[in-house]
Amino acid sequence: MTTLRKLDELSSTLGKLDELSYKQLKEELRARELKIVGAKEKIRASLRQDLVDEGEVPETYLFEVEQDIGEVADDSDDRQDGEATFATSCREKLGRLEKEKAASVEKSVDVFVGSTLDAICDSH
Repeated sequence: MTTLRKLDELSSTLGKLDELSYKQLKEELRARELKIVGAKEKIRASLRQDLVDEGEVPETYLFEVEQDIGEVADDSDDRQDGEATFATSCREKLGRLEKEKAASVEKSVDVFVGSTLDAICDSH
């Protein structure tokens, strides 16, 4: 099934330090046997310092993170909602453009007919 395959593919991803959730930060600190004390920014700073101590560049270092299937499903729902909103917006814009085109064609026909009639009348 396509949905399950996509969920499996998405369950393990790469993420930068600033993209990690609080839960992911805590898991990474545990794996490095570092203290997990404080709010999200404090533990992110601890992890950043550990990366620097290891000679890594925190801004470009990529972590392999496991996402909750719930998070993946929520992200998927958000994407689908966004795609549905985009599709609706496109349909509405297409409708407006079709109306504008029809009005423009009608105006062009009126101008053409009017100038043709003027030319016929002027020639007689």
